[in-house]
Amino acid sequence: MKCFHGTTQENFLNLINNGDKPSGAWNCSDMDGNFYVYPENKICGDDEEEITSEGIQQALGNATITAAFQMKTQNIVILELDIPEDELNDDYSCDNMSSVASFTEYFDVNWIKKVYTTEFNAMYSPFCLPSLDNPNLNYLDESLELLAKSVQQSDSIQVFCDIIDTLTGNIAEEDLKSFF
Repeated sequence: MKCFHGTTQENFLNLINNGDKPSGAWNCSDMDGNFYVYPENKICGDDEEEITSEGIQQALGNATITAAFQMKTQNIVILELDIPEDELNDDYSCDNMSSVASFTEYFDVNWIKKVYTTEFNAMYSPFCLPSLDNPNLNYLDESLELLAKSVQQSDSIQVFCDIIDTLTGNIAEEDLKSFF
């Protein structure tokens, strides 16, 4: 089944080199060893092109949160995968995710069909965090948390939308071999 996953290039390189799952943005799935994806059967869209576009957007959204936590300028990597349906499990790591995402208990590099990248600038970090009231949010650097509180208490939605538009506009397909 076609699925999408977004992360930072640092985490992606770790993943394809058989590294352990690094600590991430979410305490509900932190270090659990599972690989989370957005499968096409849980993505709204009228045709394959729309489903792919929405899958990339969902993966991009998750990857920007991961990049924001890491607080450094780096590439975001979005994977388009083909995962056997019997390997996919509904995501019950936190409320409301089972209808949106799935997971596998391992990662297989052979599932990768396409790789997309876009550059994340570290200055985007305070604008790209989810609500600081989210109970599933992992430990956050104190200085980033203070900036994010200011941003979230202001009317910053347009800045966030502009950042996502910039990231989306710069997405480019890459050759998987360039990462090895």
